[in-house]
Amino acid sequence: AAKIDIDKLKDELKKDIKKTHENGITFAKEEKLKEAIEQWEESIKLNPSNYKAHYNLGIAYLHTGHPGKATAKLRQAVKINPQYQAARIALEKVSQK
Repeated sequence: AAKIDIDKLKDELKKDIKKTHENGITFAKEEKLKEAIEQWEESIKLNPSNYKAHYNLGIAYLHTGHPGKATAKLRQAVKINPQYQAARIALEKVSQK
């Protein structure tokens, strides 16, 4: 039987998480929000505690006319990391609308 290298698998997963998150940022900078959203959703599937991906996804949802989804993602970012000021500020702004 082949031996599975758990550490190698963990390293590959970390690289995948980082790559999908960074791809999302690249797409957003190019104003390709649909593609950015897909990348951040994938990043969250790989690492549900990635508060920055939740935040970025929330902002992208805001810009694509989905305030409900945006609020949910921003709340999740704050829940994961209550100290993350950008998400707290964005959430306050969305709540005021």
